[in-house]
Amino acid sequence: MEAKEDLRAPVLEGAIWRPSLLKGGLLLFGSILLILASGAFLALLLLTNPVSLLSFFLGLGIISFFALLILHAYWLYGLVSLRYTLGEDALTISWMKQREVIPLASVVAVVPGDSLRLLARPIHWPGYHVAHLPLDLEDKQRGLLPENLKATAFYATSLNLRAMVLVATTSRYYVLTPQDRNGFLNKIRAALVRTGRKASSAAVHPLTIRPSFYGLPFWTDQVVLIILGIAVLLNAFLFAYVTFKYPTLPPLLPLHYNSLGEVDIIGRRVEVFRMPAIGAAVLLADALLGLLLHAKERLAAYLLLSTAVLVQLLFAVAIVTIVY
Repeated sequence: MEAKEDLRAPVLEGAIWRPSLLKGGLLLFGSILLILASGAFLALLLLTNPVSLLSFFLGLGIISFFALLILHAYWLYGLVSLRYTLGEDALTISWMKQREVIPLASVVAVVPGDSLRLLARPIHWPGYHVAHLPLDLEDKQRGLLPENLKATAFYATSLNLRAMVLVATTSRYYVLTPQDRNGFLNKIRAALVRTGRKASSAAVHPLTIRPSFYGLPFWTDQVVLIILGIAVLLNAFLFAYVTFKYPTLPPLLPLHYNSLGEVDIIGRRVEVFRMPAIGAAVLLADALLGLLLHAKERLAAYLLLSTAVLVQLLFAVAIVTIVY
């Protein structure tokens, strides 16, 4: 079961365990430094070379490295925030702004990893495994695990079986790697004994609580993605065309014509970059406003995003008129 709102629900108080952060943290931090160094190198090339089509590709590389930097910082924050809280009636897994609340009454088995045989290891970031994947394993002793249960949520920092704890519930497995594994096993087993004494007949299942922002239909609306993709490609074309033509442009350019077709504004050639830059700003603003509108007025969001495409086309006509 999944809940996409009410993050103000109280966190169950109890003992807190954290996984080892050393391997994953060092690798992520090292990757961030490498991305920063690579982005700085591309920025240096961009600033020290004359404007040409190469400038467009250097800028594209810088934007790509910036996106990678945000992604790695996001992962690092997730790694640092990962913890397991064992309360009186539930085990809560916290990761970023998301919580997995596992009622102890829904737990059917808690198995140390060295009692298992992992048949296939998932491919993921070394030292950081947060994903929902099918788990292909078997227990070394028959009867440890429920049959026909494959869905697995990894909230772990190691794939070493000796570090793992497998929590099997009525609906899925959870793979955890608390630093004090034995202490965690002893505590959760004692809690399960207490819970079993006062178990009710009502069916209980784990609950996922995450920000409603994550589940907005905006992210999966194909019409939105197609319109935004067209607008982004058109804006990229504007920048590419301007950088391609820039070396051949005269120092001064006619930037505007009056109603009689006469030039009334002349500017330096560098000012031609204002049009794709304004186009990018309009695209970003329309995307943010479309995100806010989409849930309530989908058609209005489509129209707003379509204006971003129209703006790119108008600027394309203007740029070609000026520089051709």
